[in-house]
Amino acid sequence: MFKLLRVGLALLSAVLCWEIIITFLSERIPGFDIGTGLGVVARQGTSIQGLEGFSIERINSHYTRGAEFDLHDANTRRVVVLGDSYTEATQVDERSSFSQVAQQKFLDNGRSDILMVNAGHSGKSPPYYIATGKAWMDFLRSDFVVVQLNEGDFTSDFYNSAQDAYIKHDGDQLTLIRKPLEQSSYASLATHSGIVTRVKRIMAERKGAEKKKTSKKPIDPSFAKETLWFMHEAKKVFPYVAVVYVPTMDYHQRDTLSQLPPIEVSLEAAAKAEGMPYINMRPQYAQYFFETNQPCHGFNNTIPGIGHINGYGHRLLGEELYKLISPMLKR
Repeated sequence: MFKLLRVGLALLSAVLCWEIIITFLSERIPGFDIGTGLGVVARQGTSIQGLEGFSIERINSHYTRGAEFDLHDANTRRVVVLGDSYTEATQVDERSSFSQVAQQKFLDNGRSDILMVNAGHSGKSPPYYIATGKAWMDFLRSDFVVVQLNEGDFTSDFYNSAQDAYIKHDGDQLTLIRKPLEQSSYASLATHSGIVTRVKRIMAERKGAEKKKTSKKPIDPSFAKETLWFMHEAKKVFPYVAVVYVPTMDYHQRDTLSQLPPIEVSLEAAAKAEGMPYINMRPQYAQYFFETNQPCHGFNNTIPGIGHINGYGHRLLGEELYKLISPMLKR
């Protein structure tokens, strides 16, 4: 009996120690908040260490990544960058994220009046950006928005009813559906401890990954209707907006690495039709790989060429983003 009690106490001590490690080193003040109009976002003060790379992300009091800033500073023009995990960029340190690379380019060129605000949140999607875009602009007191897209936004998330906001396909009609916040798949995480939060997040991510594998794609593999819908709606929601696309790259297929797949052809056509400032990083990533044999995806603790963009990918994207939007942000 005494031996069993000792074993039980040892297990309890181990759990408590792990809770402390998770809470203070990985997810300090862990969980999510339900921001007014913003949906479910990472809680203010949270620190999260990603599974790729070796960085720790910290969420400030404005539900964005990075240092605190003054919302009442009338001399600063804030550029809100909306996106998913590619924008949030937990995999790299804050200074290496593409939004901060663009920020540094503005500073290097004497534009201290521009502040790039990283409002990326993992798991978000094009319907979410349309549903919450105005709320983000009002909350951060900004009019200029950059939206980051990727292939999974359309192949997996666009019609996924597990998302907080998604599209319902009814014949030729695309209808934006936004769930009540209490039905959000992440809403219940806000009150959990570090261990429970992380376990539930991992389970939710795995469940989402399995759903992506088994979900049926629309009949049109080019997603022409979906991409045009997004570009059209984005122009209505955002007074000033630019779109950046992070491609999925197969670095083993050197001969076709630069070729645009159907979905990227559709995005380019939709952007042109709506007069949308737009970047697809495929040419830049392919050229960089041809010149250096260094893929712009993957990390030392993962498979090179697979997963999120690394420091090289973020640097190239940040430089291209600066070139795209700097003429639109004249004094």
